[in-house]
Amino acid sequence: MTAAAHSGREITRAAKAGVDAVFVSSVFDSASASAGRPMGPHRFLRLAARSPVAIYALGGLDASTIGRLCIGQTIPFSGWASIAGITAAFGSSNGPA
Repeated sequence: MTAAAHSGREITRAAKAGVDAVFVSSVFDSASASAGRPMGPHRFLRLAARSPVAIYALGGLDASTIGRLCIGQTIPFSGWASIAGITAAFGSSNGPA
């Protein structure tokens, strides 16, 4: 089971509810209609370091931003999703022509 979170308090609440992972957003500026004010890499990394459950980054992640979440060669969180990155690599998300 997963949950969405935008703060440390929400991550803690989700962990106490028994989730396996939390999707945290928005890390960077995002074109998504649901994206809120971005928290930035430093705040996201602090949340990830303190999280008792797996953390996945969402919001504004692509080839130009993902490196800002790495510490040396280490990625200190469980994963990320990037709709913009997928669309850039494979074309429009509108489906088959």
